[in-house]
Amino acid sequence: MDSQHSSATVAALYDQLSGALMDILGGSIHFGYWDNAADERGIEAATDCMTTLVADRLAITSPNQRILDVGCGTGKPAMQIALTHNCHVTGITNSNRQVEIAQSKVSSYTEPGKLNFQLEDAEDLKFPDKSFDGAVAIESLIHMGDKRAAIAQIARVLRPGSRFVIADVFIDDGRIEDTDAQVLASLCQLFQVRTIPTAGDIRELLRQAGLEIKEFTDVRQNIQRNFQTIASGLGQIKIAQNNEMGEQVQAMIEGLSKMGDLKQFGYAIITAVRTE
Repeated sequence: MDSQHSSATVAALYDQLSGALMDILGGSIHFGYWDNAADERGIEAATDCMTTLVADRLAITSPNQRILDVGCGTGKPAMQIALTHNCHVTGITNSNRQVEIAQSKVSSYTEPGKLNFQLEDAEDLKFPDKSFDGAVAIESLIHMGDKRAAIAQIARVLRPGSRFVIADVFIDDGRIEDTDAQVLASLCQLFQVRTIPTAGDIRELLRQAGLEIKEFTDVRQNIQRNFQTIASGLGQIKIAQNNEMGEQVQAMIEGLSKMGDLKQFGYAIITAVRTE
């Protein structure tokens, strides 16, 4: 699943779409989680639930621990983690617009010094070795061109014994049907993704970085509603703006509507621990 891609094109995409995605998803810009088909919670509660599932796996045991949020989006997950777990969270993103949005909300969410948002390249982190007590990456690794470098950098800045929790998409190991491969290639192009890793790829990249996997939970059934929710939301925004968002958004709407039908498209919550 290869696509033309760069850090700059990813940043440009999210500079453009972050505001719309916030409106659709209730402040966060990542997928929501529903327990089952009978779960009636709305999209904002579902995205908050996803953040909770990720944060709880960090196993924060004492106040004021330092957590790194890799690909922090508009900052809502970092704020939720800081408030719920009484920790310090540094959020990084390559989108200027996302940094602006996140920083504008800090004072209303938590006490001074608990949150920091900054431009940073996850593939070349400037933080010292062993400077964080945990890290999360919610739907951000998928956008990184060199996932090996990014995971190695995250492992480097973690203290031994600390956890790295990922929530992200993957494809099943094995051959992909031609029609599904075409849809996935189109989605990669639209959403500025160079490659969609397999479950095996992710496991191997974590192992190479000195991270031991403690949990790899496939939750694809719990995130299915997101595709139609986001597609419908983008459609309403497009109509409200008299189609000014253009052909790219229309293509995204059509692509998202097909994603739930892709049999080999998975979504996992993964917990890994830096061993040394």
